[in-house]
Amino acid sequence: MTETAMLELGWPLSEKAQTEIDDKKRKPSKESRIETMRDAVEFAQRTSARGRGKAVRCWPPEALHPVKHLVAVWHNLAGISGRQGYYAVPVRCAGRRLAVRLSVRTVVVFDGPKRVANHERAFGRYVEVLLLDHYLEVLKTKPGGLPGATALVQAKASGAFTGSHQRYWDAVRRVRGDGAGTRALVEVLLAHRSMPTAVLVAAMDRAVDTGCLDPQVVLIDARRDQAGHLAPVIPIAALAKYDRPAPSLADYDQLLTARSTT
Repeated sequence: MTETAMLELGWPLSEKAQTEIDDKKRKPSKESRIETMRDAVEFAQRTSARGRGKAVRCWPPEALHPVKHLVAVWHNLAGISGRQGYYAVPVRCAGRRLAVRLSVRTVVVFDGPKRVANHERAFGRYVEVLLLDHYLEVLKTKPGGLPGATALVQAKASGAFTGSHQRYWDAVRRVRGDGAGTRALVEVLLAHRSMPTAVLVAAMDRAVDTGCLDPQVVLIDARRDQAGHLAPVIPIAALAKYDRPAPSLADYDQLLTARSTT
């Protein structure tokens, strides 16, 4: 049962939890922790039949959100290790101790108060759940690691890396070479963090069709689509009312003439 529900019912919390709440170190939790559920099951199994009936209140499944809190360190293979699985985190978190909320369906990773990763939980031993976006800063300096990267394979399988990305990558590598072409692709992939996927995909398709493969041109084209409109064209005749005569410098010439005579 959640701590908030126990407080509403007037049930006592554990001594540690009550002390932390009284000292205002944290607020009562709204989540059902796995350890608490195990204690409840054990409590029910030890029910005595000596006239002392004990009951455990069960919440409906949709109200339960069991979660396990862990502390993990970035692993040198894929990311963090959680329950025999590896989950990607941004490379800037390398070597840092990260808080992990492990639930039945999701794995959420926090660096302090900031959420840095959110994955669906993997089932199986030593399964790697990678996200290509988390490795882009490294791939920009080490572009040779992208073609055979497991993160790229998973991105293609999930549909995040589309056929438009592949066509743009192939075209820009033919023009610039493997290293520079991959860096151009990474620059476009980094833009996915702040721009919709649809406009970037459309901009890459136009770049391949026109042969203008510069990544900055692709981003400018995508921003134009993102704006949704162009500036209205104003006829030149409508601006005639702002015409002014050209300034005259005759007065300054008179001052120069007067100074030369003196």
